[in-house]
Amino acid sequence: MKSFYCFLFLALNIYALSFGQSRKTVGVVLSGGGAKGLAHVGVLKCLEENQIPVDYIVGTSMGGIVGGLYAAGFNADEIDSLVRTEDFQSWAYGKISRNNRYLGVRKWNNASFLNFQVSLDSNFNASINSNLVNDAPLNLALASYFHRVIKAADYNFDSLSIPFRCVGADIFTQKPVVMKDGHISDAIRATMAVPLMFRAVKVKGQYLYDGGLYNNFPIDVMIDEFSPDVIIGVNVSTLKYDQYPEKEAEELIKGSLKYMIMDSSDPSRLENKDVLINVPIDHYSPLDFYKVDEFVKIGYQSAQEQLDSIKIKTFQQTRAKRDNRFHELTNFSQKNISAIEIEGLNKRQQRFVRNLLKTKKKENTSIKNVTKGYYMLNSDNFFKDLYPRVEHDTLDNYRFLFDMNPSRKLDVSLGGNLASRNISTVYADMQLNILDSWKYTLYTNFYAGNFYLSTNGLFRVFIPTDIPFYLEGSYIYNQWDYDIVKNVFSTQKMNPNLNQIDRYGELTLGFPVNQLSNLSFSAGYVNKDDAYFNTENFQTEDSQDITKFEGWTYTSRFFRSTLDRKQFASSGMEFELSAKFVSGQETLRPGSTSVYNQKLTEQRDWYVFTLKYEQYFGKKLKHGILLEALTSNQPFFQNYQASMINAPAFYPFIDSKSLFSEDFRGYDYLALGLRQIWQLSKSLDFRLEGYGFASAKTLKERIDQTAYLSTQNNSLDYAAAAIAVYHSPFGPMSAMVNYYSDPEFRWGFMLNAGFLLYNKKAIQD
Repeated sequence: MKSFYCFLFLALNIYALSFGQSRKTVGVVLSGGGAKGLAHVGVLKCLEENQIPVDYIVGTSMGGIVGGLYAAGFNADEIDSLVRTEDFQSWAYGKISRNNRYLGVRKWNNASFLNFQVSLDSNFNASINSNLVNDAPLNLALASYFHRVIKAADYNFDSLSIPFRCVGADIFTQKPVVMKDGHISDAIRATMAVPLMFRAVKVKGQYLYDGGLYNNFPIDVMIDEFSPDVIIGVNVSTLKYDQYPEKEAEELIKGSLKYMIMDSSDPSRLENKDVLINVPIDHYSPLDFYKVDEFVKIGYQSAQEQLDSIKIKTFQQTRAKRDNRFHELTNFSQKNISAIEIEGLNKRQQRFVRNLLKTKKKENTSIKNVTKGYYMLNSDNFFKDLYPRVEHDTLDNYRFLFDMNPSRKLDVSLGGNLASRNISTVYADMQLNILDSWKYTLYTNFYAGNFYLSTNGLFRVFIPTDIPFYLEGSYIYNQWDYDIVKNVFSTQKMNPNLNQIDRYGELTLGFPVNQLSNLSFSAGYVNKDDAYFNTENFQTEDSQDITKFEGWTYTSRFFRSTLDRKQFASSGMEFELSAKFVSGQETLRPGSTSVYNQKLTEQRDWYVFTLKYEQYFGKKLKHGILLEALTSNQPFFQNYQASMINAPAFYPFIDSKSLFSEDFRGYDYLALGLRQIWQLSKSLDFRLEGYGFASAKTLKERIDQTAYLSTQNNSLDYAAAAIAVYHSPFGPMSAMVNYYSDPEFRWGFMLNAGFLLYNKKAIQD
């Protein structure tokens, strides 16, 4: 009997000890670290696979995103799948998918690479706002993913699948802000608002930035809010140094910016009973979001190395793996959005938005229509501050709330290019949008360089009727000095002595056909001067011929584009079909090299039909095709040089518009190009390009300097290039070796940084 009581006493003690151990709670703290925070996904996968429970979760920045998804009911595998999608990459880098771009109001490509906004208050005081990442895709995704789960939790983070906290930063009081209720999408968006990258988000009346500014490893928040028995702290960021790191200072100073901008991780609040998982990824960039696989693997391995310690300290409690709830959390029915509400606009401005979105106050709509309208608005800089939220009415329908700050802003862009030829330019533009029941846009740009000088002024009125349309008036001044073009380290000129000036005013009626297409009808007034010699063997005392053309152009154009870049594209397509009629008067003022000795004037009328098509296929190894076909009945001008100068031209490479090649000009032609693109990394391409140019009739010069069309010896002209391109945040940086069949150019080499793009020409574009 005595032995029985001893056994019973021992069994009860073991049971009591086991019962006490099973009550230990576990809190997980996830640090900030930008893209490196994707390693948190690997840690959570390891914990799930080994049935380590998570009772509370706290995160900052990327840790807040991963933690928020986990707290909302996503399991680790679902988060892993999500961060590998193209959608996630688009959110991280601020890229809008081709299907969601809006090009209904055609925008001419320009050389800008740096864009920012200047806010103008009633006293005309200016303040600059600049965010490198377009947060539109991210904001809509967060609102879409979290609206149902936060409603089920009654907007209380304690009632989520796992109680959750995340940290934002109030830069005015310079204090961290712990978010524990409200819209979880707002909280997650605020905790990752890295200054200069993303704009701040207003949460409960406070503008908040990335919590990593003041608390990058919120162990104290876990202790103060939940006080779990065991804390598992996962750090993917730089640790704070207690003393000056003398031996490592030289190396660390190279990355000093991350110490200045973001608060370093401080694990000192962790105790012996807790577990610290330091993920060794300090050598990665916080912007390497595309390295998902590497981050998840390293995070998983780091957790595996600490697994024995975790099991001992948590007494290896078990919890079944979570069910897949992704579709339950994100599914919208086809047409159960009961209302779209717009906050921050007056009634006339709201009427404009509703007319544009084609929605009425008491009419249900679908998420597809809302998404289309959201990106349509976001494509306009005036609506860049647009912020979406999803709420629910009493019938469990969704209400989309669009919140925006309608303060007047001046959009400013800077750009240009720096080349190894003297065709470098500086570029600037300004745009002011004024919203009423119609939207008014004032725009101007300016190019300045040795080769090219230009300015453009534009006024546009957009009217959102049942068939939306816009009216636009513009004026362009262009000046080209071809005779100065040469390589920087050479004195040899590459072009004939040719100087051109365009003055072009145009009125346009345009219709957005759909998100990606535009149909326009234009009438323009042309006044252009071409100054040239009729021979290469001129003397310094010789004077140039000047051909002046003054008249009207009438153009209809259909345009559609899904290209991913405005230069060196590698995906998407572009299609353009245009018809133009030109009518005007040519006036020749002959110079000393002309056979004429008096002014000549002649009426010129002609039409031009143009088709352009460009498309890319494939993923890592990409193939591109370019087709350009043109036909016209353009008449000859008074002499061969003027006829050639005013002939349509094909431009295969980025430098082609700075070279006056007679072999790639004609009144009728067909051009075909093939492009092979190797994507060596996300930002580095190597391209091989080849083009053929054929014209049934070639412009030739008679002895009397007049032009004629010849069908004799019309060989195929061709051009080829090998190009290395690095796509930097400030535009493409390229090294190009090219070859033209034109004997005037043949081989060429050019280095260029930035965009080689120009305002459109009066007649040729």
